[in-house]
Amino acid sequence: LAALDTLDLIDASTPALKASEILLSVNTQALQSPYVLSHMTKKLAPFTLDKYADAHFQYDRRANSNSSTLHAHPVEKLLAFQSDLLKAPLTAPLTALSTAAMSADAIACFRLICAFLDNSKRSGLQQIDLAMNLLLKLITAPSEFHDEIYCQICKQTRKTPTPEGLEFGWQLMLLCLATVPPSKRLLPYLCNYFSTSMLRLEAGAAAIRSAANAPPSAPADSTSSGAVAA
Repeated sequence: LAALDTLDLIDASTPALKASEILLSVNTQALQSPYVLSHMTKKLAPFTLDKYADAHFQYDRRANSNSSTLHAHPVEKLLAFQSDLLKAPLTAPLTALSTAAMSADAIACFRLICAFLDNSKRSGLQQIDLAMNLLLKLITAPSEFHDEIYCQICKQTRKTPTPEGLEFGWQLMLLCLATVPPSKRLLPYLCNYFSTSMLRLEAGAAAIRSAANAPPSAPADSTSSGAVAA
């Protein structure tokens, strides 16, 4: 109830940044409630990650362009999980960064993120090392770099092919949020992405619980079927 009272402070005239700050003040336990998550999603409905990407990702909007500094993929592909780093590596940051060194660091960080999500050949200590390397980069970097990394993690938690990879992606997101904040520009979009993603995960979990609790179907009556056949 306290969480809903807090969310009721947001109305149509509340600026996006203020709305996001209010949402972040909500008790973490309350954020597990589908009703609260649904309320959050409605409040921040205009701030979808796709809209942010369309405005701020550096993809080539021109047809038949051979630009080497812009992504040729449309936004929906740039925002989807990328697994094959050998055949289709990330060759440029998702967002425009101010220096070439920062851009190179962003590509290196994307490899760290991908390695963290794919833990099939790594120990727990190796996972920790990957996360620490990423967080150390974030601590010493400016806000524009933070946003790039948050966008990369969002990308790798969309259409993730394995539940384990998805879980590790969200763990990494929480580690980053506990270390450095996103910019005020990205914050409402990130809050919207969080709430809509949690709603989808909760819906999936509810469907699994429902299937697990469903009564088993009655076996076919072989006697009666035999009688009919006769």
